[in-house]
Amino acid sequence: MLNNAVQQNYNVSISKKGEDYQYYWSIGYMDNEGIKDGDAFSRFTTRLNLESNVSKYITVGLNMNFSSRDESAIAVDTKALTWFSPYCSNDVNNPESANQHYPNGSNTIANPFYDRKYTDKKQVYMNLDGTIYGRLNLPFGFSYQMNFTPRLAWNESFEHKSAKNDAWAGEGGSSFRQHNKAFNWQVDNVFNWKYEFFDKHKVEATFLVNAEKSQSWMTKSTNKGYNPSDALGYHGIHLGNNPTALSTDQYTTGDALMGRLFYSFSNKYMLTASVRRDGYSAFGMMNPRATFPAVALAWVFTEEKFMKKTSSWLSYGKLRFSWGENGNRDIGIYAALAELTSNPTCWIDGSGKFYTTTYTLNQKMPNSKLKWERAKSYNIGLDFGLFGDILSGSIEVYKKMTNDLLMDRAIPPITGFSKVLSNMGQLQNTGFELTLNANIMRRKNFEWSATGNFSLNRRKIKHLYGNMKNILDADGNIIGQVEDDDITNKWFIGEDPDRIWDYIGDGVWQQDEAEEAAKYGCQPGDFKYLDLNENGKLDQDDKRHQKYTTPRFRWTLRNNFQLFNDLDVSFMLYSLWGHHGSYADAANNNFDASISCGYDQPYWTPENPINDYARIGSKNLGTHYVNKSFIRLDNITVSYRLPQKWTKVVGIQDLRFNASIHNVAVFAPHYDGWDPESNSPMGRTFNFGINFTL
Repeated sequence: MLNNAVQQNYNVSISKKGEDYQYYWSIGYMDNEGIKDGDAFSRFTTRLNLESNVSKYITVGLNMNFSSRDESAIAVDTKALTWFSPYCSNDVNNPESANQHYPNGSNTIANPFYDRKYTDKKQVYMNLDGTIYGRLNLPFGFSYQMNFTPRLAWNESFEHKSAKNDAWAGEGGSSFRQHNKAFNWQVDNVFNWKYEFFDKHKVEATFLVNAEKSQSWMTKSTNKGYNPSDALGYHGIHLGNNPTALSTDQYTTGDALMGRLFYSFSNKYMLTASVRRDGYSAFGMMNPRATFPAVALAWVFTEEKFMKKTSSWLSYGKLRFSWGENGNRDIGIYAALAELTSNPTCWIDGSGKFYTTTYTLNQKMPNSKLKWERAKSYNIGLDFGLFGDILSGSIEVYKKMTNDLLMDRAIPPITGFSKVLSNMGQLQNTGFELTLNANIMRRKNFEWSATGNFSLNRRKIKHLYGNMKNILDADGNIIGQVEDDDITNKWFIGEDPDRIWDYIGDGVWQQDEAEEAAKYGCQPGDFKYLDLNENGKLDQDDKRHQKYTTPRFRWTLRNNFQLFNDLDVSFMLYSLWGHHGSYADAANNNFDASISCGYDQPYWTPENPINDYARIGSKNLGTHYVNKSFIRLDNITVSYRLPQKWTKVVGIQDLRFNASIHNVAVFAPHYDGWDPESNSPMGRTFNFGINFTL
């Protein structure tokens, strides 16, 4: 069921650049077998870039991409790995075998290859996108460029489940055919003016007019009960006895106006100011558009005369400050509108006559006032270079306040709805990011450079719905008010929305705690949680804030080595650190131990009274959290270029051999499960390649 899979990737390109034209064309093909049996796909891509100077003032160009991805293969369910004895035989291709469908001899656990044998599937995705542009260069620094960016995507999803599968025989075979198509386009009109005067002053003004439209169409037909045979599968979907059809058409529109002004004096002092007004049809009729201003200042202080004395060690220094607003429109296409649905109903009149009809129901509350989510950001940055850029980098400190968040708000059932999408709340993000680039060593036949990045982000809910609750003193007197939390969604004013709000774990109930465990319906070997109010049960009053589900900080480190100008070696490490996540497998209760073989992990027994894993088949009243911090050696790459004096003899300009390993190793000192990042098995990939230029 799991294999050492082979991935093949081929790319060929040709390019040429002339005095008034240039072109580039590439073709690529990839075939991936997949680690899981049947989890294969293939992809074909091609790209074409053309540009021509029609005249001194006019340039036209085309960038187009096409891709086709085939995902028709059917993967086996790897969960079956834990449900079968290693001594089971896979008799899926032997119709005479009594174990063809159920290798364990139990009709509750099917052969993972069996359903696939009787399933026919076609799933193909195709995309065609690109940009067609024209540029007009005018006197006095003026220019105009128009970009037309279309994208066409379509896919076919066909599937048939054969009646030869004894579990599906009662349906007489079932099929579906689904066609999806989407067409998006965007037009940008960009007017630009650049001007420089007195050798010190530079001005650039940009004005943008944008329009866009997105449309999609979906048609799906299903059928079952083929008679006398379902041999044609989805090719003969019209031959079934229970046809259904479904279709969905959608579209959205958007527009934007933007103006930006840039000014620079002596390449030391820089100012950028912009304002943008965006519109999107998915918002309420009263607020489809919003305006977002921004300002940025920069000072290259190493250009000042008083900094000349530091030039021996400080080669470059630039201080930046920016303030701006942007919007979020990531909502459903018709999120602000009511949605009608129809359902069948029936009744009997006074004479006993039976009637059927269809009624229409509004299943979603509209909100004509729905508007853009807005984020206001402040950023201070420092770019620097030290000792002739032996060490360079940047430091960023930021604060972002997001207002009018797009959230579902619970409303009284008397309205006929349970929720409505609304703008509410305020979320604060503060963070820090450091990037360093170092040229550590440069010798005649050896170079060593490194790039590193460190970042952290802290979030805090500042405001929710505005519902206030009273603050009482020890005598029950009201002494003030505070905004109420949303305990149902685990949102608390002043807290990170990713902070865990749950029962506090206290290890595992041990043998000498059997009587106390029984009060909570547990027994030795079950996970133990603190009953903080000591009322003999676990309830909301026992929950507390604990760790965080998002990393407290992240870092990456990449090292590059070059030897003798032809051999390159690099490796990259990255880490997500300080976060916790649920680890249900530690409860040892998500499988039937009598008939399955789970992941090889510890479990509690009276003879093995551990405190971090429960007994097999335990009862778990809460959620068990573990520290998922990790450091990953993500890849190692080796590349060797043959000397050009050798390759040119056979007409090759450049010939390079390369090899790499991805997902080399993971260090997770507090976590023993599958991969701490994906929560599932993650494959290790070995790549070998040849690149050559003629």
